[in-house]
Amino acid sequence: MTSVAKDSFQPVRCPWASGELLIRYHDEEWGVPAHDGRTLFEFLILEGALVGLVNDHVVSYFRYHALH
Repeated sequence: MTSVAKDSFQPVRCPWASGELLIRYHDEEWGVPAHDGRTLFEFLILEGALVGLVNDHVVSYFRYHALH
């Protein structure tokens, strides 16, 4: 039996969640249920923009413009 320290827990992530930005997006936004219309609309637009594009470029663009 192998002992695992409690602080060594690694969450299970989708294969596309690589790099700091995409990991943060995956953990803090993508997998979190949303209930308000504005957030749902934002996710709908973001997911539509991701079709056929590189994830980190689209997420970077949306996060940058959301802050400015």
